Amino acid sequence: LATAGQQVFNARQTTAYGTAIPATLVNFTAGVLFLGIVWGGIALASGHGMPALPHDWRLYLGGPLGCVFIGVGAMVVPRLGVFAATLGLVSGNLLGSLVVDLVAPTDGSTVTTTTVLGTLGALAAVALASWPARRR
Repeated sequence: LATAGQQVFNARQTTAYGTAIPATLVNFTAGVLFLGIVWGGIALASGHGMPALPHDWRLYLGGPLGCVFIGVGAMVVPRLGVFAATLGLVSGNLLGSLVVDLVAPTDGSTVTTTTVLGTLGALAAVALASWPARRR
């Protein structure tokens, strides 16, 4: 429910301003402030000072990719609606996960017929939800 509300808020901002930059900036700023407060709270509660940050650069790709995700969502929702946009996001996640499991599987993961059929069903749901309604 909160994600749907956020998508509507971002879409309205994007429509009002004509660009997704303000919605993306507000989301990114709020996220950074929240994480900073949590990080500082952990440091104060532990009594050991600020926790060390990981050195693996790939762990920090979430920020820029999150900005792209918010920006694209803010531009897509006014055209498709929250329902179809969310279906598309979930289907994209399923499809990406299926590809990862096929190309670089982890120990114990198997791709079954049910997994493929479920992913195809989600993609069919996106197509159905995006189908234009007939005018009477």
